[in-house]
Amino acid sequence: MLPDSKWLPETNERATVSTVARLAILLRLQQVSFYLPLAAWFPHIHLESVHQLRVATRRAQAALRLFARLQPVQQHRRWSRILRRIRRAAGPRRDLDVHLARLHSGVPGISREESQALGDALGRLRHKAHAPLIDASHRAGGSKFHRRLRQLMVRIRWRAHGQEPLWRDAARVMVAESLRSFRRGIFPPFQDHLAATHAADLHRLRVHSKRLRYTLEIAASALGSGFPKSAYGFLCQTQQKLGEINDHSVAIRHLEQWKGDSRFRYLVDTLETARQVETQCLDRKVKQFARWWTRDRIAEWMESWEVFQHESSKRR
Repeated sequence: MLPDSKWLPETNERATVSTVARLAILLRLQQVSFYLPLAAWFPHIHLESVHQLRVATRRAQAALRLFARLQPVQQHRRWSRILRRIRRAAGPRRDLDVHLARLHSGVPGISREESQALGDALGRLRHKAHAPLIDASHRAGGSKFHRRLRQLMVRIRWRAHGQEPLWRDAARVMVAESLRSFRRGIFPPFQDHLAATHAADLHRLRVHSKRLRYTLEIAASALGSGFPKSAYGFLCQTQQKLGEINDHSVAIRHLEQWKGDSRFRYLVDTLETARQVETQCLDRKVKQFARWWTRDRIAEWMESWEVFQHESSKRR
C-alpha cells in the first residue's frame, strides 16, 4: 500500500473482523511511522510531511477507536496517548506553515517590507515550534515504535462472547452506526442551512464529518460496488470547506495573540491588517458554505446512504 493511501485493500469475503482490524491498524500506524521522521527531520524537503503526519495520526486514531474492543485496554490507551502526543506536537508547526504560505502569496494591505519582517518573526516561531516534533520523534519513533506495533498486533483478537462475525457483515453494521451517530451529532441544527453560520455548529459538523469519513475509508473494502462514491465525495467536500473556515479561525486567534505579545510590538499594525484580511476571508467562506449547505443537498445526501443501506440489507 502506498504511504498516502486512505483505502484498505480488498479482503477475502470470509475475512473476520479481527483479521481486518489487524490490517487496518497496522497500515494506519505504518503511515504514522513513515511520515514522523520526514516531518521531524526533513520538513524543508518534504514540504507537506507535517500535514500528512497529522492526517495519518487522525486516521490511525480512527482505526484504534473503531476496533477498540479487540485490543487490550492498556495498549489501546498507550497508542492513543502516543498518537495524541504526535498530533499535538505537529499542530503548532503546521499552523505556522499555513501562516507563512499565505504571507508569501501576498496579503492585501501589507507591503513587501512588512511581509518580510513578519515572515522573519514567524520563521523564528516556527523554528521554536518544531522542537516538540523532534522530541516526539525521539520518544515514539524508530525501533521503539515498531516494537510496540508488533506487540499490539499479536494481542488483537475477538474478545466478545459468541462467534466472531465476518468483516463484510460487521462493516455494514459499523457504517450504519456511524451514520446514525453523524445524524445525531449534527441534526437538527443543520436541517436548516441558515444555522450553518454558528462557529460551534460548524466545528461540530467538521468533527463528525472526519469521523464518518475515516470510518468509510476503512469499511469501503467490504461494501462492494454499491458503495456510494458520490456521497463520500460530498463528505470530502464538506470537510474541505470546513477546513478552510477553520484555518481562517485559527489564523485570527493567533494574530490576536501575537498583537498582545511584546516580541511583536513593532509589527502591531501589520498584524492588525492581517487580522482584518483573515476576518473578511472567514466571513466570506462562512457565507459561501451556508449557501452551499442547502436543505435539498443534505436530504439528497442522506437519501443516497439510505438507498445503499437498503440495497445492502437485501444482498445479505
